[in-house]
Amino acid sequence: MQIATIIANLFIKKTVDKATKAVSKLLKEKEVTFKHSYIDIENSISKHLQQIITWSDEINFKDISSIKRLADIFINIDIYLMPQKLKLDNETLEKIPSKSLFSHVDHHIVLLGQPGAGKTTLMKNICQAVILDEKYNQDKFKIPIIIRLRELNASNIEKVSLLNILFDVFGLILSKNAVQNDNFDTIKQNVVISLLEAWSAIIILDGYDEISDANLKKKILEEFRTLTLTLCKSRIILTSRSSDYNYSIDNVEVLEICPLNNKQILDFATKWLIEKEKIDSFISDLNKSPFLDTTMRPLTLAHLCAIFERSGRIPEKPKTVYRKIVNLLLEEWDEQRGVKRISQYSQFDVDRKSEFLSWLSYELTISYNKSVFDKDDIKHIYSKIHLNFGLQKNDIKNVVQEIETHNGLILQVGIDSYEFAHKSIQEYLTSEHLVKLPNIPRVDIYSIPNELAIAIAISSNPSDYFSELVVNHFCPTMMLTEEQLRKRKQLLRNSNRAFNIDILYKIDKDIEIKDSFIRTFVNRLVLEKPDFNNSEVIGLALVILFTLYKQIEIKQPSLFYQPATLLFENFLELIFKRNKLNINKYYSRTTKAGYTEENYHYYELHSTTDQYTLPKLVFVKPEFIFSSQ
Repeated sequence: MQIATIIANLFIKKTVDKATKAVSKLLKEKEVTFKHSYIDIENSISKHLQQIITWSDEINFKDISSIKRLADIFINIDIYLMPQKLKLDNETLEKIPSKSLFSHVDHHIVLLGQPGAGKTTLMKNICQAVILDEKYNQDKFKIPIIIRLRELNASNIEKVSLLNILFDVFGLILSKNAVQNDNFDTIKQNVVISLLEAWSAIIILDGYDEISDANLKKKILEEFRTLTLTLCKSRIILTSRSSDYNYSIDNVEVLEICPLNNKQILDFATKWLIEKEKIDSFISDLNKSPFLDTTMRPLTLAHLCAIFERSGRIPEKPKTVYRKIVNLLLEEWDEQRGVKRISQYSQFDVDRKSEFLSWLSYELTISYNKSVFDKDDIKHIYSKIHLNFGLQKNDIKNVVQEIETHNGLILQVGIDSYEFAHKSIQEYLTSEHLVKLPNIPRVDIYSIPNELAIAIAISSNPSDYFSELVVNHFCPTMMLTEEQLRKRKQLLRNSNRAFNIDILYKIDKDIEIKDSFIRTFVNRLVLEKPDFNNSEVIGLALVILFTLYKQIEIKQPSLFYQPATLLFENFLELIFKRNKLNINKYYSRTTKAGYTEENYHYYELHSTTDQYTLPKLVFVKPEFIFSSQ
């Protein structure tokens, strides 16, 4: 559509005349005159609308192979009617679809959202709809005005004001005759208000959190407050990251963008990838991945779609995706948009924030086994680690808020509740800290099977890390006593005759925990796909892990039971890529003791080394272990 047609459709010619007449009396009394023509105003508005159309038409970022038109990929999202951080325990927040925003909300709006939640994209969609869709809230809005607040950072703070920006948008010039200087801003404000009300404008102030100067933020907020109390027919929307807006302003409703649900994720992928075969493959890969939870954020989902579009698959190694997401949220996304966030603390740069988050995640996982935590948890951990980062003990509140604002990896989800944005990222950050420790710590291993699997995958030598864990950490703590083995054997013998679900509750709790741990650990290793390099001891570690699993295996109903052969099949493939599983260096074969229902033999072996504490009875396929004999 031609801009001239848009201008005509927006009735600007009529509204300019109406608005200027409304203030002409005031201007005459104050001896102030317009130094422009209607054509000047039309041209200025036309220029601004053209900029809006260009800005809102496309989606572009570094990983994308070709620029996407917004109209082709936009999906409707949901919006909470209050911020999550005000939620009480167990409270369910009411939400509405974004397309119904203006039919549910009659006041001015502050729209919050986490980094990459889709705030700016939604604003682009609203702008396009007001300009190009004659049916879109035509009774409410005639013209959109966009002010990208991050662009004010390069300005002289003393001269920056929303009033002056709007004057420039309208192409207005007033000539002072005998008016007092201290009254001139009031006259300008009255003129701007009259024009906005005549046009029923929707004014979008995008990116309050992207203003880097605290004084400028305060100034913009005060002007926003003034406009919201003055404008009746026009509407203002201010967008911000959730943690950066903590104010209450009359005549303003504070809303927050919801995470994407499964249907919205599918809709987004469908619009982006178009071809059914690609869509099915992409969704299938996501559902099998350990980072599915990260796709609830449009920013992450868009980057994964772009990578899949280029290469025909999402990255094979999950660690690649974890690192991509963490880097994207910590630095890359702001960098691509030219946003610079300045830390209040010296030497607390992006790398140090990453290390702080990894340590915080580790402590929350190891000490508390939590994904949702409260202020006391943070306070306790902060007191343990803050000196390592040159932070002051009393700065905890500001540090957490800065981390939340700058990268959104930690979110406030209730009055006294916080959580990592994605469970998989918390697991990854915990693993990052684990592998940087000088030694594998003696911790409750049963609480962190996923984190240990990721630690193996991201370590510099996955084979050695895996072997050290199994031989020196799993084996001494997980081998069953003779009494536990006897008890288990009796229970399983009873269950084979007539299985009773109550059997599960009679089995020693410790055995049940170990069974769950190994299943989760092995399955996560298969998902993480570590590059097991050539190693002599890895064969021993594999046999020990399998033996431990067979010792503590809990027989479950066939609907849920996964045989050991199936559980370890894909894992064996990872090992076999570069390794032979001969363990004669550590064991000598003596007696075949029998075989399992899955055709795994088990042997009574004698250890040939005092280096490790090894199980005497092992389960193994003979061709894996003794093929060289």
